[in-house]
Amino acid sequence: MVRLLLVSVALLLVVAAVLRRDRGTDFDGYYEGGLAVLDGKSPYDADALERYPPAFAAAMAAFALLPYVVAIAVWSLVGVGLAAIAVEGAARIAGAEGPAMFDRRRWLPLLLASPYLVDGLLQAQSQILVLGAVVGAFWMARRGKEVHAGIAIGAAAALKLTPAIVVLYWLLRGRWRALAGVAIGAIVVGGVVPVAAYGPRGAAEAYGTWVGETEWSLRQRTPFALEKSSRYTNQSPRAAIVRLLTGIRNPSSSHAIQVNVARLRPDAALRVIAWVNGVLALVVLVALLRGRSPAIEAALVVLAMTLLSPIAWTPYFAALLVPYACLAGGRLETVSSRAAAWLTVAGSIGLASIWARAIGCVTWPSVLLLLALAWELARPGSRRS
Repeated sequence: MVRLLLVSVALLLVVAAVLRRDRGTDFDGYYEGGLAVLDGKSPYDADALERYPPAFAAAMAAFALLPYVVAIAVWSLVGVGLAAIAVEGAARIAGAEGPAMFDRRRWLPLLLASPYLVDGLLQAQSQILVLGAVVGAFWMARRGKEVHAGIAIGAAAALKLTPAIVVLYWLLRGRWRALAGVAIGAIVVGGVVPVAAYGPRGAAEAYGTWVGETEWSLRQRTPFALEKSSRYTNQSPRAAIVRLLTGIRNPSSSHAIQVNVARLRPDAALRVIAWVNGVLALVVLVALLRGRSPAIEAALVVLAMTLLSPIAWTPYFAALLVPYACLAGGRLETVSSRAAAWLTVAGSIGLASIWARAIGCVTWPSVLLLLALAWELARPGSRRS
């Protein structure tokens, strides 16, 4: 009965995503990029794909061969499947064994992260697919299938750059079998697929365009460029700092508000952002060098993947599944880490308020959780399992 209920909910989410097509979803841009590839045009003429590697648009060409309604239904089914892998993988990382449906390491993280998962599935967001690949990779690595785990990360990083942080983690740990798998996945998805779609010369040109677009996006030194990624649904530290320190309003909202406490110039704000990201990255690095706890390491890396990205729309915070599973499984030993985890739950409730979103109601609790997880991992006497 429980499985039937879960399947029914999954199908309802797929149907809802299909019915939302008139209101627009992220898949619209992906589909448009796929059509461009089929027509022999550059996928980067569509703004939706400007930060995606060429392999992503090449993969979307397969969906563009289908009628739109069928394509978004298939995409949504894949998303539901990978979301299920993320939920199960998080539970297994936290120590769950067997298929027990009512193990709290399954249902509690699913419940707490549901606002992000449902939002991502309804928006037909690609990050849910990336999360499934990343959490699934940690799960496979925990089972000793390191090459398979590496292939999943290599393929995911070829489609969207953020999973590359897992590659850095494996380099730090000396997981050479996993890194060999990364090379296989990256070569096949990042090399063979674009060449098959664009031809060798077209693939080289597409990668050149993508590198230029990515460099511009990271620099973003004009007020307009900063505004472009400062929407309230972007809960990255970068976007929250822009809203708080520059006075830029959400350009896409009919109820744009100002929450700034300062009016820094774009260059000054970018320096603050660089310092904040640098500190967070350093904290994660030191914790990983000092600690040995696979569950906490996975939670820390997956959360860092989200927070260090310049764009972190609310569905990206489905990454909290892994810390929530650690919470449910009793893996969080300190009061600070448990309190920070529950604080992120309160932040998800705050998403209902435009003021809370503007301030960063999910951003700052998640930053506190990252710091608490780092301390949990690095502190003397922490659990080594």
